[in-house]
Amino acid sequence: MSTEENHFIVWIDDLDDNAISIVGSKVARLGELRKMGINVPDGFVVTTDAFTTFINSNGLERQIKQKVELVTDTDDLDQVETISEEIRHLFEVSEIPEELCYDIKTAYQELSFKCLDINLPTAVRSSATGEDSAESSFAGQFDTYLGVTGRERLVESVRKCWASLFTARALSYRFKNNLSHENSPMAVGILQLVHARVSGVAFSIHPVTGSKDRIVIEGNWGWGEAVVQGVVTPDHIEVGKTDMRVLDHQVTDKQVV
Repeated sequence: MSTEENHFIVWIDDLDDNAISIVGSKVARLGELRKMGINVPDGFVVTTDAFTTFINSNGLERQIKQKVELVTDTDDLDQVETISEEIRHLFEVSEIPEELCYDIKTAYQELSFKCLDINLPTAVRSSATGEDSAESSFAGQFDTYLGVTGRERLVESVRKCWASLFTARALSYRFKNNLSHENSPMAVGILQLVHARVSGVAFSIHPVTGSKDRIVIEGNWGWGEAVVQGVVTPDHIEVGKTDMRVLDHQVTDKQVV
């Protein structure tokens, strides 16, 4: 089966808004950007079908449900953390179906060839279907792995992204908002890694005040994961949308905590 026809793998070039149900909105937007002519790194997506196949082949759904039901106090962070670790351990010890492993490794080899590299460094990004929607955010609650090279490490990073659907933060968020993981299967984007000198995040609406008249940009040296995970106080810039005037510019020491 070629990767173009494979329901486990979809390439960035083939993505659009209609693909959100199988690749998640985070990665689907990259396909839209590329179609608009914006420079987006090459890559592919391990779809939600792959996640569901992994879950079903190991009988994990029933085990996960049993673990989640053990949480008697959703405000007890220690209890939620314990259940999170137990569920993620289930992912660690479960087998990824051979066909799925083969398809991920084959797509990675093809991506490496396209990018003229033997073992291409990649960004392995979680992309849950319920993420970044109008009803819920889950911002920074799932895992991303940067600088991943080699077929075996790539497959294991995909497994870790699947398991991050059950981080303590994600579990707590779903408990508080009466959401279920069953409605948010995990896709994983595999992208050529950009060796960035500086990177960060831009918000089209102020993430704290909700103001719609400005763009908020937060940046740091190197890759942007420290900003997304909240382990650094980044530089902060606010730009007016109408005249692109800098309204606020705060430079920090950017020490990782």
